[in-house]
Amino acid sequence: MMRRRKTKTNSEIREWYKNELSLISKSNEKWIAEGLTAEVRARRAWRMRNDARSKARSWMSSAEVGLLELRDIFCYGNRRGPTFEYLVKQGEKRGLNREQIYEKIIESSSRTNPRIDGIFDI
Repeated sequence: MMRRRKTKTNSEIREWYKNELSLISKSNEKWIAEGLTAEVRARRAWRMRNDARSKARSWMSSAEVGLLELRDIFCYGNRRGPTFEYLVKQGEKRGLNREQIYEKIIESSSRTNPRIDGIFDI
């Protein structure tokens, strides 16, 4: 197993991650102006968050990534976090229609977990 060399502090990584997620709302406004459907916008927002998560984890130690992946497996059944399909199914279980589900995915893609933020005083 290859060891990762940590290049940033956890607080720096979290701050970068939050900044990346803040771009999702701005991008969504642009996508709305371009006339993109809610589904396309939701898929793009989900991808942006996933890409930011992957990049942030690339700066962490193997042990830290392992813990986050275990959490994701426990919460979502996937070490990389919730899949787009998982989020749609969760929305369906809550009785939302597709449009509502897609808007919820967009909105939640730009939010971080306040408990994790609190760990790093962000």
